[in-house]
Amino acid sequence: MARKEVIDAVTARLAANWDEDDAAIYDANSVETTTPTEGGPFIVLQFPLADTTRWPVNQRYYREEGSFRLVIHTERGSGTNVANEFADELADIFRDQTFAGVQCGVPSTPFFDDENDRGLYFVTSLVVPYTFNYSD
Repeated sequence: MARKEVIDAVTARLAANWDEDDAAIYDANSVETTTPTEGGPFIVLQFPLADTTRWPVNQRYYREEGSFRLVIHTERGSGTNVANEFADELADIFRDQTFAGVQCGVPSTPFFDDENDRGLYFVTSLVVPYTFNYSD
């Protein structure tokens, strides 16, 4: 699990740079994780991977390396253009950016869920690697 500082920084950057009129943003395990009533697109922000190591030169200095995932849900049967456009816009927000101590790398190429033949939504994911240095 990512540190709270990372989650807060990524969430704030996304909120400041994404137009929720295009697609609502939901946090994983939030109260609002039901699908939009009108069936519109939405995005779920997840932090599935983080690993922290201590730097050997300083016993109180740490580096967290991880990734966060943006899971894009678009209407099933609507093609891949909207999902790909959203993925490109999201990648632009984070690619090689540093904010609040979070250093983002190059986002993955969008990939499609293997179970897109089920359900109401076509699911696409984008993964952004990051590092975060901190001390305590």
